Amino acid sequence: MFRLWVLLFFIAMTFTAVADNNAVDLSSFRLVRHAELPGDVRNSSGKTYAIGLDESFFQTTENPVNDICILDNAGNIVPFVLKKIPAVIESPRENQLAGKIVSSQQLPDGRNALDFELAENGKTISLVELVGGKFAAGTRLTIAVGDGRSWQIAIDKLQLSNISKLGELNRRFPLRGKLTGKIVRLIVEKGDFPPLEAVRVFEVQPETMQGTQVRDYAVTVLGSKSDDNTLKIVCNTNNTPLTKIKLNLTNQLYLNKVTVLGSSDRRKWQPIGSGSIRKIDLDRIDTIEFPESRYRFIMLNIEQQPENPVKVLAIQASGPAYNWLVNGGRNRDKLTVYCQPAIAQSPVNHQLVTAGKPQNSYILSDAQPNKLHKTGVHDRSSWNHLAGALIVLATFLATVLLTTHVKRSNQILPED
Repeated sequence: MFRLWVLLFFIAMTFTAVADNNAVDLSSFRLVRHAELPGDVRNSSGKTYAIGLDESFFQTTENPVNDICILDNAGNIVPFVLKKIPAVIESPRENQLAGKIVSSQQLPDGRNALDFELAENGKTISLVELVGGKFAAGTRLTIAVGDGRSWQIAIDKLQLSNISKLGELNRRFPLRGKLTGKIVRLIVEKGDFPPLEAVRVFEVQPETMQGTQVRDYAVTVLGSKSDDNTLKIVCNTNNTPLTKIKLNLTNQLYLNKVTVLGSSDRRKWQPIGSGSIRKIDLDRIDTIEFPESRYRFIMLNIEQQPENPVKVLAIQASGPAYNWLVNGGRNRDKLTVYCQPAIAQSPVNHQLVTAGKPQNSYILSDAQPNKLHKTGVHDRSSWNHLAGALIVLATFLATVLLTTHVKRSNQILPED
């Protein structure tokens, strides 16, 4: 009987050791990637270093906070924090300039002109917008900026597109270069100047702000379907974080509404965002912006007219760039990143001592299969099965020992 308890105690200790080692089950991760600081970088405690998340990480990791494990050279867990990469960005800001239409006249060469005078002189004129007015087919437009005597040509004899089928639209003309003056002159070469509801003049200035670094992510077109009213394009985005989709169309003239949807299985689609793209003369907008989202697939629903079907030449996707930040220290010149877990990981509370500006970035190797992720005695993923087998074996041995003990007891009969 004593031998039975010794055996059970040994099995229990083995099972406990297995459970303790499973606190971080490295065998649950399918892939590993090695990260190493450049040779001329000296790892220093108290400093922060970065591991950049590329497309492979997003493709293989559903949750970039919980679904990875980073170990140092000594096999110790390295705490980390996920951060967007900050960047100083410039965003154009349109400022409408006060002014009014002061004259409409015919020039000596027979062309018709309309003068818009600004309330202030010396402003940089970047954009002219015409509200209302129907231009005859073949009309050529010239825009000049000056003081009433001398002129700088901003747009020279631009043949205007026929936008009658696109509905009521304001025509916008971005001007090339930095032009300053008191008067904006609009000149047409064919017919009278059509009555306009308004003329708007803008100064476009770059606005500097603190934002997030944006990077391009690969998009693979899986298929498309078109009817008279809609073109649907399905793309694989590999779960990358996206905020912008840029469409390069071959159409010479277009105005199309675009709806972006996301899905993880190509069966259920969730709306992400919508907007319009257009190309009308010099006015062009080809990017749809939406809140940051991560889906394996996206679908673009592009509204189109039967007489002007959409022809997409290329699709570009972009979104914020991310880093994992780690503290420098002993045994952290080289790290191992375990990713793509086979089972959901428990949330980890990483306490990072410092998370300042990274001093440098680790160089990543390509993803490789995790050698621990297999079935076998040396694979931790099989330890639970092994423990179960040991328990069954212990039960069997206990039964055998008890049976043997009973048989021996039966052979010793008491005397009458």
